[in-house]
Amino acid sequence: MNSIMLTGVSLSLCIKDVCEAKVRFEQVGQIIAATRMANDADFESVVGSYKRTYWRKHPDEAERYARSLWTAGKIAQPLLCNERHPGFNWDYEAHGAPSSGWCVGEVIAAPVTD
Repeated sequence: MNSIMLTGVSLSLCIKDVCEAKVRFEQVGQIIAATRMANDADFESVVGSYKRTYWRKHPDEAERYARSLWTAGKIAQPLLCNERHPGFNWDYEAHGAPSSGWCVGEVIAAPVTD
């Protein structure tokens, strides 16, 4: 099976897309978050906040997805290194993304397929 991996640029909105079946979790290669979660306590704080807001319709499911990405090291956080977050200035539709907040493959590199 040939599937394109996606890179998300919003932890809150991309996990929400997965919960709403707009994107399959298996397609998520990484999420580049605009967060500053330096440790597990920071992660728990962000997840708690997102469960009450962005993820309120699917709080437990969203937490499972986020935790899986966190423990696998698939949540990049450029702000922790004082680097710029790519933001939403990406031409998603031109790159075949399912909705805003996603890009196909790596942000810089070509799409990854398996």
